[in-house]
Amino acid sequence: MITALDGSDGKTSRSEARTERPGEPSHMEAAWVRSAQRGDRRAMDALVRQHQDRVYTFLYRLTNDRDLALDLTQDTFLKAFKGLKGFKAGAAMGPWLLAIARNCFRDQLRQARHDPLEEGEAGAEDPALSRLDADTGIMEALARVPSPLREALVLRHVEDFSYEQIAEALEAPLGTVKTWIHRGRASLRQMLEKGGGA
Repeated sequence: MITALDGSDGKTSRSEARTERPGEPSHMEAAWVRSAQRGDRRAMDALVRQHQDRVYTFLYRLTNDRDLALDLTQDTFLKAFKGLKGFKAGAAMGPWLLAIARNCFRDQLRQARHDPLEEGEAGAEDPALSRLDADTGIMEALARVPSPLREALVLRHVEDFSYEQIAEALEAPLGTVKTWIHRGRASLRQMLEKGGGA
């Protein structure tokens, strides 16, 4: 059913996937959603093409494993289409899909235990983290940042989500999201200073 991913590495061009901001669905996307809710497979494929790069990139930044990221991307869209009838018409699909992707990632990591983080104050923006979008040399360090700090960092510094959009995607309070980003930056910076993931 998810034909847009078949036979590929799960990626489309970043410009194609980012024609719309995360919180601003296009009229075309809204039409695709309505058609997909009625079972139109062409519309489903169009939605996959529109969002697969963002979902795949998000999952790859979390897993540092291309095959696993591709599998989780497939899972994300399968779950999304199963629940598409409950999706609000006119809402942005980006945060909704990333929330599903995050849950797929969490399911995959269920055997590992991650202690919940307490809320606190967020730090200032760190321009050095813009490297997350282009510098593959820090992927090993990023992979060692614990979840959900890693998820919040990817959404903020790769996907350019606002704090509010991150809170929606990660289904967490805004204050908690700010804490995750603050602690994630500190953790990643410390690892980079020590020479990456070593």
